[in-house]
Amino acid sequence: DHRDLHSFPTRRSSDLKEKNPASLIALVVILIKNSRFMSYCCYIFFLTLFTASSPWLINLAEKDFLNFTQPQIIFVNTFFYFGNLIGFYIGGVIIDRHGTKPVFIIAHFAFGLILILFVCRDLLIMPYIFSHCFLMLLYGVIFASSSVAITTALYDVIPFHKILIAGSFFTLVLSLSKFLSAFIYSQVLNLNLLTKNWQLGQFNMNCYDTILFGNALMVIMLVMTLGLIPSVQKENFNSNS
Repeated sequence: DHRDLHSFPTRRSSDLKEKNPASLIALVVILIKNSRFMSYCCYIFFLTLFTASSPWLINLAEKDFLNFTQPQIIFVNTFFYFGNLIGFYIGGVIIDRHGTKPVFIIAHFAFGLILILFVCRDLLIMPYIFSHCFLMLLYGVIFASSSVAITTALYDVIPFHKILIAGSFFTLVLSLSKFLSAFIYSQVLNLNLLTKNWQLGQFNMNCYDTILFGNALMVIMLVMTLGLIPSVQKENFNSNS
């Protein structure tokens, strides 16, 4: 019933209106003790840690080592957002038909492959501007599709009677992961902990490529943590409607 779906957030919010509501700290403690919810938060924290900062690292490589002009960098970034438009639709279709787990599996390997191709850009027999536009488009598609899966799976693990505080806590975890991702990489670059130029076989690499390659490996390895997320199937939505 569509009326049930529209009133769903309102009904959940009303569950928090008790005569003697628990303190904020007590509510957070309850969430932390919820192993299913916290496992999912940990999974999303590490997935975001290794994917959120990759686009701007690519932009820095374009500026400092690949001699892209400012208009070219902005032009490449537009393909990320164009990819988002495609990815939101594709992610929704896949989730509706097969659930969230296939999207997460595809995202892990796709993120890793795309980042490796950014690093080994010389393998693509085309000018850098074209290869970066193509890869940024793909990255945008996967980023958006995984975002749909993240939101969908969240509603399956979120405590029914704690939806407001749980949603806020999850957003906090997501923001903290993005902050740490940017902060850690900025400090690594600021302290010159990585070699600015190095060789990998016949490929010329730079410090940004080092981080991107590390991100690619970590995202692929994180596929082993998929057991921490629920497999939301289409039947789940039908049963809630």
